[in-house]
Amino acid sequence: MLSIHTTTQESGIVFDKQTYIPPRNINQYSFSNHFKSRLLNPHRYISINTVDKTIENGEIRYNTSDGWRFFRTIDGVGEIVIVGNIEGGDKPVLITGYSKIVDYNNAKQSTRWSDRSLNIIHLTTVLANEDSIKITDIIEETTLNKPFYIEGHKVRIPESHNVMVCTDCGLEATDKNELENNRCSTIRCWNQ
Repeated sequence: MLSIHTTTQESGIVFDKQTYIPPRNINQYSFSNHFKSRLLNPHRYISINTVDKTIENGEIRYNTSDGWRFFRTIDGVGEIVIVGNIEGGDKPVLITGYSKIVDYNNAKQSTRWSDRSLNIIHLTTVLANEDSIKITDIIEETTLNKPFYIEGHKVRIPESHNVMVCTDCGLEATDKNELENNRCSTIRCWNQ
């Protein structure tokens, strides 16, 4: 049985970091629907394999707003897996997983990450932390004409760098709020 300490608005139940250490085996976790959608999104750069290795070998940290975080770095890019007990069951839950650049020079030199992958990881990291930041503040000289998925939209960044354009519904957005507040007319299984 899990030891429960307190409740927060952001993630429901938070584990008592004094008496509970989350398991290091992915098979001991339930998958939240949000986590499943992350696995289906090819531009989140997480997979069952990377999550499994991050849980098994990564650093573990307690965060009062999220619960437990597993973290490991792969060629300059951090893999983060957040676990908690938001569904209130006996089994811990994989809440989400994502990547962020922690050492750009190492990531750039690696054969694992393409320039496009690094640009998408950077963009999604910034947008995740800053809902109203403008796209022009993030990417100065990068064109991402090949679409990627964010907030349920299939977006690309044209040469103008002023907007993200959804190739399905035509929405032109300058920040994440616009993507979140205007649902794409095309339903996709990876919608967030």
